[in-house]
Amino acid sequence: MRRVISILLILILVLLTLAKPSEAAAAPSITAKAAALFDLASGEVLAGINADTKVYPASTTKVLTALLVAEHGNLTDMVTISDRAEQQEGTALYCRAGEQYSVLDLLNALLVLSANDVAVALAEHIAGSVEEFAQMMNEKARELGTENSNFLNPNGLPHEDHYTTAADMAKIFTAAFKQPLLRDIMSTRVYYIDLPSGERRALVNGNKMLTEYAGTLGGKTGYTSQAGNCLVTAAQVGDLKLGVAVFKAQGQAVWQDAGALLDYGFANWCNISCTRRAQAVTAMPARYASEKVLLLAGEDVQLVRAKGDGQL
Repeated sequence: MRRVISILLILILVLLTLAKPSEAAAAPSITAKAAALFDLASGEVLAGINADTKVYPASTTKVLTALLVAEHGNLTDMVTISDRAEQQEGTALYCRAGEQYSVLDLLNALLVLSANDVAVALAEHIAGSVEEFAQMMNEKARELGTENSNFLNPNGLPHEDHYTTAADMAKIFTAAFKQPLLRDIMSTRVYYIDLPSGERRALVNGNKMLTEYAGTLGGKTGYTSQAGNCLVTAAQVGDLKLGVAVFKAQGQAVWQDAGALLDYGFANWCNISCTRRAQAVTAMPARYASEKVLLLAGEDVQLVRAKGDGQL
């Protein structure tokens, strides 16, 4: 008698047999006030500097905004720009009230250009108002296991009660990166959008890691005078995918900070393959059968471990 058991049960069995990872080498010195190196598969923080300290997220907020739009929006829907959206300050697509854009175009403008007016337009389209959307943001953040975050708007413009932590952003970014559409957009260097005026505009991604760090998969930048330079991004070397969340870095040093943390991660951690999809893991007695039940892995199972720490 054979049954395929949920991968969650397999993970429990595997985790119970593995010891906790040993400490890796000392983390690099960076300029950022807070940072986290994390496993992109699980969102688990592998190393951090003030990773649980509250910080202003600036436009990294838009990762959560995009996640909610991807979950609740229809890409072909047309969004009508409101007066409130038009009046947003900072980086913008410069939408005009009454104009209409597709959700897909606005998602690209949100994550590639980091347009504040677009964030409000999408929030109003999904929830009816910025305030209702902020409630959705906080509900989703709690669902993802965040512990020290609160969101009041969809674009990250400054407010003393709008904050997150590097560890919380690791969870939010990990969830967003599981969405194929968002992965694709966050890796886009240039997106061409057709404006209502008939003009075609090139939106350029400000994430320099896409061109300056080999293996970068995508990410989101952020900046306000209160938040400083912020970045959440991910990269891959071999089969290992790691992310970094960096907050309040010193100017252009944000790129060096992120690169140093990723280098540190790839040098000190690796993937351990525990089992493959459909591989027999163990057998156990069945109440109403004479044969034992064979437990099979529902999918490939890998764990990120410190190198040299009891690898299987």
